[in-house]
Amino acid sequence: MRFKLVPAILLLLLTSVSASAQTATKSEGERPGLVNELKLNALAGSVAWSYLHELESADYGPHRAPDAVEDLRKYVTLYSDSTGYRVERIVKYAKPVEDLLSRLTLFGGELAYYGYKDDVPVTFADFDGKEVLIVKEAMYGSSFNTLRTDARSRVAQVITEIITGTLSDFHQALSPTTIPYYGFMVTYGVRDFSDKYARTRTESVGFIARAEDVEKFVNAEITEEELVEGADIYINPAGELLELRKIKVTL
Repeated sequence: MRFKLVPAILLLLLTSVSASAQTATKSEGERPGLVNELKLNALAGSVAWSYLHELESADYGPHRAPDAVEDLRKYVTLYSDSTGYRVERIVKYAKPVEDLLSRLTLFGGELAYYGYKDDVPVTFADFDGKEVLIVKEAMYGSSFNTLRTDARSRVAQVITEIITGTLSDFHQALSPTTIPYYGFMVTYGVRDFSDKYARTRTESVGFIARAEDVEKFVNAEITEEELVEGADIYINPAGELLELRKIKVTL
């Protein structure tokens, strides 16, 4: 019973924070800042992961690539005349974003899936006055053992096993656009496997890279290490709701 209450509490918090964020962005000219957007996305990812893996509920998916594409088409049809920073950009870039989602079929050798409800797994935020497209609520099905990993090593593993492997898809789908930054946010489980009663907590990683650096990486002009060195990387640590830290990762 205790474990089943946790996703419900997370959902209640997400609803409250989302409402506050919407009010704030309206008063600030509909330009959601990157950090606040990542915090919200991390919380949404935590809710989705909990519903998918703890409650085994279908409310949040899992949504595969074809589902994401179909939901994007429905979203664009429904909100084609709407205004707002996020919705206007999703509608504007609908074709390349659809191309991107259709390409993202694998995360680290496993079938890609997202956890969301009545939404689409992409968003936009303002980063230093420029647009960043973020693929969000991507789920990594495996849980990390806290006895064998620390936060920094988990982040490095997610980057090398999932995120960098998708960047050729980002480049091919989005290079015709003028979007200057690409982002990816992944949520996964973290647990102490020595304690059979320990609850699995969630952790999220946000990876933001310049489009020009992604192009160089895809064309083998820079190494993976150089790409990561130039990226902005954030972590929502396990068990710390609405906490976001910028970290440096060395591969």
